[in-house]
Amino acid sequence: MSVHGIARPPEPYNEPIKSYAPGSPEREELRARLNELAGQRLELPLVIGGKDVQLAETFDQVMPHDKEHVRSVSRRPHTRRRSTPPAS
Repeated sequence: MSVHGIARPPEPYNEPIKSYAPGSPEREELRARLNELAGQRLELPLVIGGKDVQLAETFDQVMPHDKEHVRSVSRRPHTRRRSTPPAS
């Protein structure tokens, strides 16, 4: 019950702490998900002002521990500033 203007937020609670110990179900679930994600190649959009900006120039993003494995492709924004804003 609350009085006018005094809100009572719900009681806070924490998520259960998982151990991720070797052989645990949560560790196997995490390993399976990481392997699934490693098999995908994503295309990451460049969003400016809430709009998807399609640029021809792209660059590869690699896994930090495996530089040969391309994880995703991103659009490379231009580094030069425009003197006038683009037409909408």
